[in-house]
Amino acid sequence: MYRNKKSLIPKVLPKTLIVVLVTLLGGIGSMANASTKDFKGIWLIESYGLILEIKSGKATLYNLTDISCTKTDSLKLEKHADGQFHIDAYRLKLSSDKSKLVLNDMGYELHAEKIASFPKTCGASNKTNKDPEYNFESYWQSFNDLYAFFDLYNVDWQAQYDTYRPQVTSTTTEQELFDILSEMTSPLTDEHVSLYAKVNGDDVEFTPTSMPEWMTNFKSTFQVITDNYFMKERQLLGNRKMAYGNLSDDIAYLNIVAMGGYHKPRFEMFAGLPTIEQDSAALRETMDEIVLDLQNYDALVFDLRFNGGGRDSMADIIASYFTPPTL
Repeated sequence: MYRNKKSLIPKVLPKTLIVVLVTLLGGIGSMANASTKDFKGIWLIESYGLILEIKSGKATLYNLTDISCTKTDSLKLEKHADGQFHIDAYRLKLSSDKSKLVLNDMGYELHAEKIASFPKTCGASNKTNKDPEYNFESYWQSFNDLYAFFDLYNVDWQAQYDTYRPQVTSTTTEQELFDILSEMTSPLTDEHVSLYAKVNGDDVEFTPTSMPEWMTNFKSTFQVITDNYFMKERQLLGNRKMAYGNLSDDIAYLNIVAMGGYHKPRFEMFAGLPTIEQDSAALRETMDEIVLDLQNYDALVFDLRFNGGGRDSMADIIASYFTPPTL
C-alpha cells in the first residue's frame, strides 16, 4: 500500500492508493585514456557465478560453482568509436583504482571485482564437459548456488538431486542426460529458466513452463478489461508499452507490458535499438504525463500481469514516481 509521502514529483498524488497486480514471472567511471592493459586480469562476477578473464584483447567467460569452473564463451575486448571499451554488447566502466569493473548493457549491469587468481575449482578437476556425471553435478550445483526461488515454486532441490543423480553414469548419452536434466528441472515452472544444449551436434532447448492461455491471448484478454471496466477509451502511451485509463471517477488504471522499448525512433528503418538514455528520457516523459493526470484520482491500479520483463533501470524510474528517494 502506498500513501503519499514526499516523492520526486510532490503534491501530485495527495490521496493516492496503489494496488499492484503482478504475476511472478570505489567510484566507477569511464576512463578516457584507458587501454586494453587496464582491463587485463581475472574478474569475479559473484552474483551471477561468473569468472571473466581478460588478456591480449580477448575476454573468456567461465561458469563458476563450488565444484566446477566451465569455460562458456570467448569474446573480444574492443574500443568503439565513442572511445568506450566494449565486450560484446556490454560497455565497460573501470574504477579509478582499477579494482572494480561494471559491464553495462543498456542499463543492465554486471558488477565485477578483480581477483588475484582463479578460484581453486577452476583447476581442481581434469574432467571435460563431455563427462555426463561432471555435467550433472555442475548443472545441479549452479542452481543450488544461485537460484533464489525454490521455496516460491515449492521445489526441494536436494530431493531432485537424490532422485535423478543415480540415473546418470559415465555411459549416459548426451540425449539421455538432456532428458534427465529437463525432467529434474521441470518443477521449476519459471519462465526465466531454460536449458540449452548441443546434443549430437544439434541445438536443443527445454523450458519447464508455457505461457498460460490468458497470457498468450493477451490482446483478447486485455480487450475484456477495456470493454468491461474502463469508463472511457484507453490511452496507449510510451510507444504502446503502457495502457492508461480509469476504472471509475476516482480510480485510475495503468497497464505496463514491458520494462523497456518506450522510445520510438523518428525513422523506423535501420533505427536499431534505443540507447538507455533515449529509453529513459521517453519513459520519464510518459510518466510525467501520467502522474500529472493522476491528481484527478484518489487511487491507482498497477497491472503488471502481462509484463514480459526488461531493464531493472526502467522499473526503478517508474518506482521513483511513487516512492520517496531514500526508500
